[in-house]
Amino acid sequence: MELVYLWVEEYKNIYKQGFNFSPRFECSFDGENLTIDDKSKDYVSIFPDNINITAIVGENGSGKSSIIDILQECVENNLDTQYILVFKDDNNELKYISKKTIVSDLQQGIYKELAQNTCIYNKNDHIAFQFRDYHVVNIDKQAIVNILITKCDNPEFKISTFMYLPTSLEIKLKDSETLIKENINFFNPLDREKIKQIFTSITDPYHQYLFITYGREQGINSSIDILTNKKKLKSTVRNPQSEYNYYAYFTELENEEIFHIKELTEEAKNIYISEGSYFHFFHFDMIDERGRRFNHLSHGEQMIFGQLLNIYFYSNFKSSLIFLFDEPEISLHTNWQKNYIKELHALLKRLKKTYHFIFTSHSPFLLSDVPKENVIFLQKDEITGDCKNVTKKIDIKTFGANIHTLLSHGFFMKDGLMGEFAKGRINEAIKYLNQKTLTEKEIEYCENIISIVGEPILKRQLQRMLDCKRLSEVEQIKKQIEKLQDELAKKEDKKND
Repeated sequence: MELVYLWVEEYKNIYKQGFNFSPRFECSFDGENLTIDDKSKDYVSIFPDNINITAIVGENGSGKSSIIDILQECVENNLDTQYILVFKDDNNELKYISKKTIVSDLQQGIYKELAQNTCIYNKNDHIAFQFRDYHVVNIDKQAIVNILITKCDNPEFKISTFMYLPTSLEIKLKDSETLIKENINFFNPLDREKIKQIFTSITDPYHQYLFITYGREQGINSSIDILTNKKKLKSTVRNPQSEYNYYAYFTELENEEIFHIKELTEEAKNIYISEGSYFHFFHFDMIDERGRRFNHLSHGEQMIFGQLLNIYFYSNFKSSLIFLFDEPEISLHTNWQKNYIKELHALLKRLKKTYHFIFTSHSPFLLSDVPKENVIFLQKDEITGDCKNVTKKIDIKTFGANIHTLLSHGFFMKDGLMGEFAKGRINEAIKYLNQKTLTEKEIEYCENIISIVGEPILKRQLQRMLDCKRLSEVEQIKKQIEKLQDELAKKEDKKND
């Protein structure tokens, strides 16, 4: 499955714009006719035929994330504007879904057909699980644990830069202080101090379990009067664990315990990990065969591990998938950004399914791994602030390009590639150096700035300007000396006369 083209009437700062996602096709819409030109015979991809990777880049506020939002609302069948979305289905047939009457030879598709093959990674709220046909890429610890419990031993999942695949799970019951601190926000803000006092006064662990569970279920509608009554709490909480099960599965873990993932019983999974479990009552860590812990991985390693693990996980259930990722490089060190497409490509190639990976990005490292034909360039109109698709106007080859070129051209950084604070201080030094004369204080300022400038060409030029200024001042002093000497000679001659 592959996305081919999107046209939108109006969405945030996007007005009557079209976006081509596949270099194999050139689509356009004139307000009535949808035209599709097949370029697959002439297109040579650096990616295998079963993999298409599309990058959406541009300056801040140009509409990159809005396109991911539009696509999400399309697959939800919830987009409140006229639009056209063309996609290639599992049978390699082009279809479209639309809220606009158009003239086209294409067969109409259905939202569910597209949604069931789409996975989304962004910061947006997603519709309730039971009504959602698309998949959400979650990389929090609970989601990762859930995936590892379901599929954890397939050798097809690996990250070449660092190999980490947990085989054991460490679980520890959170103490009372941590539980009330992490869950107090479920209760009414006006009652929280009183609720903390009540919880602290309860010494029965099972009563505390019912207390926290009740608060999470009822939220701000929780009644203070019921909190001290263990029996009423138990009758109010939905499907509570029995007191026997609580002591068997909860208090037994007051000290951390390590479980081999394969040996966890279904009942233990339902209590500790699964959807609707009591995950919030426990601390978790994941350990691989070499003793490395998930909590000891860098934040970037955790992020890329979680993203790729989700891709692998969903690939177990579908033969053709579309992944929509909004800025996947956030929190990644530059070395991880450099390796991201390499790792993604290696995983997708091993899994041997059909993929279309669409991502927005601010990273020149990700952009340098994608050919220009696979990039959508957006620019913000300087007057209206509207999104403009300027892909056809961009005349740079992104693949393997210098990151400075990509920053200045691909991300439209018109004001240069230097921090504004540094630029302001350097410009102040240049202003002084362009004056006819400098005070001692201004010379000292210029000397200090030049001494810390890191860009060698700029540093040399500033130093030359300062040296020239000093030479000029020396020449002026010499002329002043010569003038004084002439005046002194004339006065001595007059005195002798």
